[in-house]
Amino acid sequence: MSQVKLPSNWQVFKTSDVIAQNACDKIIEIANQAISVKGRFDFVTAGGTTPNAIYALLAKLEQQQPKATKWKKWFIYVGDERVLPAGDNERNSQMLESHWLDNSRIPKSNRFYMPTELGLQAAADFYRKVIAGVEFDLVLLGMGEDGHTASLFPGHSSVSLGGVVCETQSPKPPLERLSLSYETLSSAKTVMKIVTGRSKSEALHAWLDDQDLPITRVKGVTETLVMVDQEAIADFTDK
Repeated sequence: MSQVKLPSNWQVFKTSDVIAQNACDKIIEIANQAISVKGRFDFVTAGGTTPNAIYALLAKLEQQQPKATKWKKWFIYVGDERVLPAGDNERNSQMLESHWLDNSRIPKSNRFYMPTELGLQAAADFYRKVIAGVEFDLVLLGMGEDGHTASLFPGHSSVSLGGVVCETQSPKPPLERLSLSYETLSSAKTVMKIVTGRSKSEALHAWLDDQDLPITRVKGVTETLVMVDQEAIADFTDK
């Protein structure tokens, strides 16, 4: 059995930990380039559990190498958020804070979260104003087992109003979520997609078969990077 040929923009790493380190290094590289060009780095972070190892490494880097980048020039956004009470541990903003930003040099005024504790529509109205006119340098994305990314799900309406999408029937709880739209996510210069674990294999096969999945719809203006671990492609052999 020969290995399936992967696209040239895909990188395969031995483990998810190695992916996290390489992603962290790339994020710093992109940040420093953006700061040198426009004086700031606008970064859309991913939710779910996969990115937490990356955030932990960024926190460690801040502690050990505070001059690795100009942290005060970083501006943080979220790709999506669950409609849950403020401080709920299942909120993406809460995971960001606990794994990275709680003790970060990035000013709190530079962190733009979706206030879903106010309700879906109020949060959508707020975030439309937040993202208006922002030129995103990097969007970080994970992928669910069904090929969803952010809170954009296969077969669901993704009507965008002002750059955001209101999801009211999420297949995973909670039902209500707020997400940046495909167009907004794809407006970033670089999109970095992180896929780890054997449970993602079926969706990756669908991806490579050019099936229409949310994860495949998002592409960076300048580059789209895909980082996968060996577990995720363990069964990728030609038939």
